[in-house]
Amino acid sequence: MNNTLRILLFSLFGIGNILLLISRKLKDQFTDFELGFLEGLSVVCILTGAVYLTWCAFKKQNPIKQRVKS
Repeated sequence: MNNTLRILLFSLFGIGNILLLISRKLKDQFTDFELGFLEGLSVVCILTGAVYLTWCAFKKQNPIKQRVKS
């Protein structure tokens, strides 16, 4: 797997959690549409990151370290 893609998929889990935290803390300042959009985007990011981390666990690969190809 490409190293850039690996970093992006690993980062999506954290980005989703940060978006969810922001949407919860600032829910009074957003309209209903903006709040729903942020929460939906955060759920998609969290689920995508969780699927990637689960895939890494089944393949017994470390998602942070890159493999060295000989």
